[in-house]
Amino acid sequence: MGDYGVGVVILIMMVSVVIVAGYLIGSIPFGYIFARLAGHGDIRQIGSGHTGATNVLLVTGRKPLAALSFLFDAAKGAFAVYITLGEQPSDLPVVVFGLSAFLGHLFPIWLSFKGGQGAAVLFGMATFLAWPIGLISAAIWLAVTALLQSAVLATFTASLVSAILFGFTAHPQFALIFAIAAAVLGLRHRTELRTLLKAKILKSDPSAKPGQAEGKGD
Repeated sequence: MGDYGVGVVILIMMVSVVIVAGYLIGSIPFGYIFARLAGHGDIRQIGSGHTGATNVLLVTGRKPLAALSFLFDAAKGAFAVYITLGEQPSDLPVVVFGLSAFLGHLFPIWLSFKGGQGAAVLFGMATFLAWPIGLISAAIWLAVTALLQSAVLATFTASLVSAILFGFTAHPQFALIFAIAAAVLGLRHRTELRTLLKAKILKSDPSAKPGQAEGKGD
């Protein structure tokens, strides 16, 4: 095997390590852990079924516990991009590690791949990479949640906006994290998002027939 072949093998190994490490960090289910330690059992069996801060609040009714869950999940996202940033950042490791952490949060191996929605993790990444974008995404999440009562749609929307905003920064490749995250959320919750869109159309136009708001297939 020549030098080129050795280099390819080393690169593949490094990327594999980054993916696995990012996934394992992201898959730490802080909301699930905190709720169980506080005596509320498995929060996946109650409320929305997710392990994030929103369901922690819904199930436990304890704002400090939900805030703690949010902060620790956000720290996962911030750490995921921090650990891959150097003095001269290379965008690829940041994107790969960040996405791996996000997917780990959504599909943790410890909980049969049933985790949270990733809002806090994405907020942590966005805030660490460019805090103004992090604040904007948080404001959008809060606004959509308040108006439409849907954390899923709020996270999806905030991810899309973050992707667009990062496209205009010095490192537009970071937009990939949030664009892919939005795509994953869209696929994972396509039925719920389609139902919300249908309800919104019917509310704005009562004369519309239910079938007109539905898309075909999945």
